[in-house]
Amino acid sequence: MTCRGTRDGGHSRRQLIIQGSAAIAALALPRAPAAQAEPIDVDLALVLAVDISRSISKDEHRIQLDGYAAAFRSSDVVDAIAGGAAGSLP
Repeated sequence: MTCRGTRDGGHSRRQLIIQGSAAIAALALPRAPAAQAEPIDVDLALVLAVDISRSISKDEHRIQLDGYAAAFRSSDVVDAIAGGAAGSLP
């Protein structure tokens, strides 16, 4: 990610101060208690991780996202989810 205002593409000091201040302000906000949801039966709790580090290119990142999208559009995946005991994922 590049930012305007610096020659090397890094973050400007002003931008870092603004982002840090916003993060601190967000932590200071009062928190509403989390609503208790009714438990539901599922076949699998799935976590999808995406590499967003600078070690991959924009093209590689796009390949990851397109792969996830293609998988969930696949009739084999949809049938496997629907065919489980609960027939759902969270």
